[in-house]
Amino acid sequence: MKALTPLRGLAALAVLAWHADLPVRGYLGVDLFFLLSGFVMTHAYGAMAASAAAWLAFLKARLARIYPVHLLVLFLLLPELGTSPAFSPGGLVSSLVLLQSPWHAMCWNFPSWSISAEWHAYLVFPALAAGLRTKPAGVLLRILAGCLMVVGLTGWLNHGGDITNTPIVLLRCLPEFIAGMALYRLRTLGRIPAWGQSDAAFAAAVAALVGLELVKAPEGFSVCALAVLLICAARDGSAFARALGWPPLAWLGEVSYSLYMAQMPVLVALASFAPHLGAWRHSMLFCAGSLALAAPMSRWFEFPARAWLRGLGLARATNGEPRLKGA
Repeated sequence: MKALTPLRGLAALAVLAWHADLPVRGYLGVDLFFLLSGFVMTHAYGAMAASAAAWLAFLKARLARIYPVHLLVLFLLLPELGTSPAFSPGGLVSSLVLLQSPWHAMCWNFPSWSISAEWHAYLVFPALAAGLRTKPAGVLLRILAGCLMVVGLTGWLNHGGDITNTPIVLLRCLPEFIAGMALYRLRTLGRIPAWGQSDAAFAAAVAALVGLELVKAPEGFSVCALAVLLICAARDGSAFARALGWPPLAWLGEVSYSLYMAQMPVLVALASFAPHLGAWRHSMLFCAGSLALAAPMSRWFEFPARAWLRGLGLARATNGEPRLKGA
């Protein structure tokens, strides 16, 4: 399933486009992140023991994965302390303990709201994994359908408004995470039909995403199409998976987490040093600056920090299964 890393890169690129004020709903890339995360976590840790020791080992591993870059970005933003309510001491404390979403107003590294929401998913993952791995395919299908319905209903009730730092976010992100878990279990049981993983299914999902974006259809439909993309990308040898293996896309997947997290420092820098740029120049500089910061951040900090923590025993798999790169 090597194509899942480049797929994560495309999701990060979509979020970058959204933050660059391009006329697309690039925030749907975050929905893909949560589907991917549930899928990958189940691949890497789905057989973990249902014990306190395994739960603690899992949380240590996930903290080693997400926290170094999160902490680095907060350090880069420290000069903003007290300059506005968004950079309050209370918000900094909430961010440091990964509770800024949904328990605090948007603050500090704004994109990190999703890291906080994902941390909530990690807290309950061991119990979810233990429950799902014994469920038959029929139950898993009902769980998948229920999760996608909750996501669609949440988007419809909220009328597409911002939910990133409200309790509603857990009604969107947690069901997507669970949906990703259910998809992986169904795939493992061989219950995903061949046509559902085919290149034709991929083409149909892409066409659906484009069409849904053009008419600005309810986001729940787009999340369903993203789930199909995920399943298609997980099938090694498909035309879609081969296309995702293109070296620039593979590189984008490698730096995707740093790219996602580096965007706020670039926005702050542009606001401080180039406040009067036109919209187009601002968007171009923002995208270029984010990529330029993400590349060294990923190579010289994210991966070395993770390797160092792994050496301390904080980032080991808990069930002996093969690990996806970047998991």
